[in-house]
Amino acid sequence: MEYNTIENFLPQSMQDYIEYYMLNTVYGFMDEGSGQQDDFDKNNKNIIYSPQLVHPIFDNETGPMDNIFAEICKPILWFFEKETGLILTEVSRIKANMLININSSENQYNPPHVDTSDKNSYSMVYYVNESDGDTRIFNKYAHQGYNDLELIYSNSPKKGNALLFKSNRYHASSNPIKYNKRNIINFVFKAEKK
Repeated sequence: MEYNTIENFLPQSMQDYIEYYMLNTVYGFMDEGSGQQDDFDKNNKNIIYSPQLVHPIFDNETGPMDNIFAEICKPILWFFEKETGLILTEVSRIKANMLININSSENQYNPPHVDTSDKNSYSMVYYVNESDGDTRIFNKYAHQGYNDLELIYSNSPKKGNALLFKSNRYHASSNPIKYNKRNIINFVFKAEKK
């Protein structure tokens, strides 16, 4: 599995609950470039730094950080297992990110990065709300470096959908252009076939 869009895998009422809850959650402001990966191809003129709102939910060292883990994230993961046939063996990190419209162009995206260099980990981006601001998947993995990345897949945010890919693959978010905000929940975990 290189990357896979999982369409509409949650019941509509659950999608609506998640959207309401997550859009009314308190987020911390991460300023432009603050805490973002500094290792990226400085020659790529499509890369921009964008401010981002972040809400940590789970970390494998500290555990759940608030009730969003039990109320929202665990059920998402249960539906994920049912839909994909993968069984989670370890959750490394879960966080919610919100990007806002900053008048960027369709060709621009935030710095490509990997969620972890562990080749046995997966990342899943769950799209909380209907928006634009594609998630972009690139041709290289962590061990291959970040220079001269080629875009191989672009996934548009659609409420209730998720994008699954290997965590060590370079990927990037992009800001919404037609909508005011793009809200996602990012999961990083290990899983095995049922």
